[in-house]
Amino acid sequence: MEGYKVMEDQVQSLEAEVKARTEECEALRIQLQRVEVEKAQLKEEIQSLKTLLEAGMVREVAMSAERKPQMLQAIHPLEDRLVALDAQTDEHLAKAKCQEHFQELNVLKEPLMETEKQLKTVWLEVLKFQKHQKLPRNLGPGIQEMR
Repeated sequence: MEGYKVMEDQVQSLEAEVKARTEECEALRIQLQRVEVEKAQLKEEIQSLKTLLEAGMVREVAMSAERKPQMLQAIHPLEDRLVALDAQTDEHLAKAKCQEHFQELNVLKEPLMETEKQLKTVWLEVLKFQKHQKLPRNLGPGIQEMR
């Protein structure tokens, strides 16, 4: 009975952990998707600005000396942001590996559930057996005790 309770507690603990990690993984997955979208948008913006810069270089002779540094100043913060987003993406990808842990927990959960079922079955058999053992010794004339 005590072993059954320990196994039941373990199963409940694992189920709670799986649920918590599933929720955490889902939140990380959503956050990662947002970061990837933002990263893609920033890459497009940077590419657009680089294209504008290249086109501007063709017209560089006509541009004033102030115009070129302003464009470069606009690109540097975006490039810095892209580098930061790239690092964040790497971090989120590492955290997304927790999904592998969930799969491992699910693999462990199934045998525990099966063991719990078997334990319940054995426990019921033990109870039935104990119930039959408590029959009175004198069952009456012609009825012999079965052991």
